[in-house]
Amino acid sequence: DWLVTFGITPDRPETGYGYIRGGESIADGARRVERFVEKPDAITAQAYLDEGIYSWNAGIFLMRAGAFLDALGHYAPAMLAAARAAMDGAVREGAYIRPSADAFMASPSDSIDYAVMEKAENVAVVPVDMGWSDIGSWDALYELSEKDTQGNVHLGDVLSLDSARCMVRSEGPLVALSGVDDLVVVAGEFRLGPLGAFETVRDELDGMVRRVLRETGYNAGFPGIDPETCEVQNRVHGQSAQIAKGVEREDGILGAGDQGLMFGYACDETAELMPLPIQLAHRLMQRQHQLRSGGELAWLRPDAKAQVTVRYRDDRPVAVDTVVISTQLQGDISDADIEREVIARLIEPVVPPVLRCADIRYLVNPAGRFEIGGPHGDTGLTGRKIVVDTYGGSCPHGGGAFSGKDPTKVDRSAAYAARWVAKNLVAAGLARRVTVQLAYAIGRPDPVSIRVDAHGSAQVDEQRLETAVREVFDLTPAGIIRDLDLRRPIYAATAAFGHFGRSGPGFSWEQTNRVEALQRAVA
Repeated sequence: DWLVTFGITPDRPETGYGYIRGGESIADGARRVERFVEKPDAITAQAYLDEGIYSWNAGIFLMRAGAFLDALGHYAPAMLAAARAAMDGAVREGAYIRPSADAFMASPSDSIDYAVMEKAENVAVVPVDMGWSDIGSWDALYELSEKDTQGNVHLGDVLSLDSARCMVRSEGPLVALSGVDDLVVVAGEFRLGPLGAFETVRDELDGMVRRVLRETGYNAGFPGIDPETCEVQNRVHGQSAQIAKGVEREDGILGAGDQGLMFGYACDETAELMPLPIQLAHRLMQRQHQLRSGGELAWLRPDAKAQVTVRYRDDRPVAVDTVVISTQLQGDISDADIEREVIARLIEPVVPPVLRCADIRYLVNPAGRFEIGGPHGDTGLTGRKIVVDTYGGSCPHGGGAFSGKDPTKVDRSAAYAARWVAKNLVAAGLARRVTVQLAYAIGRPDPVSIRVDAHGSAQVDEQRLETAVREVFDLTPAGIIRDLDLRRPIYAATAAFGHFGRSGPGFSWEQTNRVEALQRAVA
């Protein structure tokens, strides 16, 4: 007796569904299930689509009740026992049979896939193409809904003027949209001392946003966002009085603006004392910006990212294995020309031959054509790429983003200080690789913990390193702000190409000006 599941024939590389791989043919239109697979990434989903023997797992089944009960008893006997106990304790109310809730609650919490289908041998898949959708996302509902000439979906009492590609549902009051397409929302809170300063900054935000969009490279000439015509919504307000009281305390001491863990890292893999993979990735993006803004590759557009895989031996980098570049583009240029130009003029000038392994892989726009990007392609918040902003995963991260925060917020300033400490420890020759962890409590000035982990590379006992750090560095918020001179307009440069391993006067946390003091402290 077969346990049959109906798989949906895929028409796109969907990442939101699980897949079923069909095996040997057992009847016309039916195959033995070779395996179930979880939701894939975009590249894997495209490979499944190309192979032609994968179906979407729709969770639609057909089987004899006896066959299913036999399988349940074999693979999930506790679940079968709970179901039987629930039915034995059922109460009949007219046409309804109500199983015992208490008995059923004893059942293990599992799906039919995990409990039976992925374990049984007699499972078959029948691929079908019947216009199925699980409507499990707003995107899916939008795709199935009837749209107006501007691509809008309106459900309920909705009025739309000069708006495009919007989905609005109202089950009560009238919802009105006007000119909603390219949209920027500025939201948050800040506190300024001088009377009237808050209002001045708030009123200037619109112009600031448009200037930043222009400087990033957006304009009306390609899909993205038009700095001249986009809507800018201003939703800023003053800082919470309770937070302000905890930061600027009555005793005059500056308390931490938040609680949490912050990490800093340094190693001797590069001249900047940064991990090689993330440093190369940042250099690749700097090169992309140079080629685009200088006009050398005029078809490049602002939205881009890089990933570098490096082979290590005995904790030392030995060769670059893979380089992935995804870059937005515009113009009549073939995919083959894009790949050739990106490799020759973007990647190879950054990754020298001595670093390339013999079978190095270059993956350029691996998901295919990349023309729709920026705010038109993805909507997000600043600071969401916190691992890219820091060390590429070479050390832990406390979870707090840097962007949009002033230096009283230790998410930012203490992370900078931790990098400063770690870099000076490595530059002083006291360790080859160092992770510094700091922890703070909101409203309190001193860190509640300081930890130095040299990963077995320390030249002296790690406890002596921690003692030296406490002696040489003032890690209170006031001390960090003073020593790193953080109350300056220096933060725009950190919005791209990472916060660490950088040069220039704004990156004060990259100084190695405490090397001699640390060496004396451990002597």
